[in-house]
Amino acid sequence: MRKPAMVLLSMLLACGGCGWMKMPKVKLSEDKPEVKVQKRIAVVLRGGDDVKFYRAMSELTEVSRDQGWDAQRLLNEVIDYYGRIDSNNELAVYYRLLETLKAPRSAMVAAAAPKLEAGGANQEICKTILTWASPGDGRGRTDFAAFATYLQQAQAPSSLVLWMYERDPGAALWQIVAIYGDRMDIADRQNLALAEHVISEILWRQQRGLLKPDQFEGAAADQLEVLSKYREWYVKLYVAQVLATYPRLAKDGVAERLAADGHPLVSRVGKSIRRPTTRPA
Repeated sequence: MRKPAMVLLSMLLACGGCGWMKMPKVKLSEDKPEVKVQKRIAVVLRGGDDVKFYRAMSELTEVSRDQGWDAQRLLNEVIDYYGRIDSNNELAVYYRLLETLKAPRSAMVAAAAPKLEAGGANQEICKTILTWASPGDGRGRTDFAAFATYLQQAQAPSSLVLWMYERDPGAALWQIVAIYGDRMDIADRQNLALAEHVISEILWRQQRGLLKPDQFEGAAADQLEVLSKYREWYVKLYVAQVLATYPRLAKDGVAERLAADGHPLVSRVGKSIRRPTTRPA
């Protein structure tokens, strides 16, 4: 008589091809693409010497390419990681990471602008990236050309537009005119160009000590008053932003008119204009 163990072994061998004896396949869980990239970002932020940093950066970009991501998609994830930074050392490496990515300006805008519009804890880094995407020229005029594609929407993105006007109202005005100003009267456009040039030139020279602080303020105030009566919201927003920065240039009734304007952005900035105790003659 066979021993029970031998009998069992014989049965197992005989049934080796039976389906019910197959071991189930175990599928190992795999990280989502976002998690893979976040892990690589964390490695970069650990710091170290240049060799470690660039090796970690190479691994980060390689993982991103493996997911089929472009520069904008990777930058989206890097921006989202900003809230996890918990030390000044990590923050310094984080900015170095951003600079090393060398993302195109259009990708910077496409990644940062929607997050600026949505609000949240990453507003500071979004504004930094948007600043990098809009460098200044030799006279300090901001280049908003990379913003054009994002701005071409049915409704202008309010947070981005306000940020642009705060950064450089003159440059922001002309970028918006290029997109939304196709129906502006030719004469109005010509007068706008002359007025904005006069205002910007006076303020630029004052800031650099080439004019006394109050010199030609009357001329600038006159031009701002004229522009405040335009029907286009982006022109009135320019006036409101300049007066919010230089309230002495507000002639009687201008700030009040802007504060009561029907466009929410104009009204919002108009209400922030501090009433000056003295006005230019």
